[in-house]
Amino acid sequence: MSECLRSTAKRVLAWKIRLHRVELKMLAAEVAKLQNEAECYRLAKQIYEEILKLDELLEAKEKELNNG
Repeated sequence: MSECLRSTAKRVLAWKIRLHRVELKMLAAEVAKLQNEAECYRLAKQIYEEILKLDELLEAKEKELNNG
């Protein structure tokens, strides 16, 4: 293989590696986004459950006030 072809092949390979690195970084960002969405969902569910507990407590206190 001539030196010119070898040099060109090395540059093409280097660009392919760079492209794959960029693709992997983009994929990693998407995975992180999905993990953040899952974390947001978990927190939203936890907040909703706490609201339900507060509603039950409020209802119990209202009954207590109405009976007392």
